[in-house]
Order: sequence, then structure tokens, then C-alpha cells
Amino acid sequence: MRNLPPELVPLLSGLPPAAKADVRAAIESSPYLSSTMVDAARQNRVNHIAVTTTPHQSGHYDVVEKTIFISADQFAEKNAGARVDNITATLGHEASHAYFSGHLNQALRRLDTETADAIRDAGPGGRVDLTDPFERYLLAAREG
Repeated sequence: MRNLPPELVPLLSGLPPAAKADVRAAIESSPYLSSTMVDAARQNRVNHIAVTTTPHQSGHYDVVEKTIFISADQFAEKNAGARVDNITATLGHEASHAYFSGHLNQALRRLDTETADAIRDAGPGGRVDLTDPFERYLLAAREG
């Protein structure tokens, strides 16, 4: 088992003790997850990991709060190995959203600009085809 990188220690500060232990075990079990989370933390894209009770999801990333949320249901699994595996998968998925949030934000700004320019260029009563800008945005979203 590896040690938790120092950049990630503050992210766990608000978790209950049992959840903190599981999250720590999940991160320490996966060098790739650990590396991705360290990069996201260094880029100031994730500052917290928290527990959520939002139904029908294993977790989510909040770009405004810079928080990865993990469902309380993930921590209820009785089998410790399965519990840590599930938390690892959830953290990996949500950490990728955090890591690529800058890329997605840039794509959204580009879409915003292209949409405004096209509407302005079309003038009053004009028509605009935004297929290409939206396809570029959707591609960027899928990449992230």
C-alpha cells in the first residue's frame, strides 16, 4: 500500500472517519487515480471530497465547489474489498471530470463566442446554423 500524497490530505479533511479511511485506501490502491487527483488538486480543480445523499448516482463533481461527491450508499457496502473498489471507480470517474474541467470550460467559452458571433453576423431576422460549433463542444465534452 502506498502513502497518500500530501496534496490530497486536505481533500479528506471533512469526511467522517470511516469514509476517510475508505477514500484513503481507494486512492492509495491506485497509482493512476492518485496521480490524476494530485494533478487536479495542483491545478486547483478539486479542493474537497465529500459524502452526498443525492439519489440515483454513485457520485458527482461540482465545478463551482471544486468538490468530488461520493454517495453515502458507496460506504454502506459490507464487503470491504468491494466497497473500496466501488469508491475507487467513483473517484476515478469524478476525478477525470475535475481534471478536464478547464478543457470543458474553454470549449464552453468558445461555443459562447461562436454563437454570439453567428447571431450578430446573421442580423435581425437572420438564420443561424450552429451545428458545427455545437459538434465541437460535444466532442470536447466527450473527450473530458
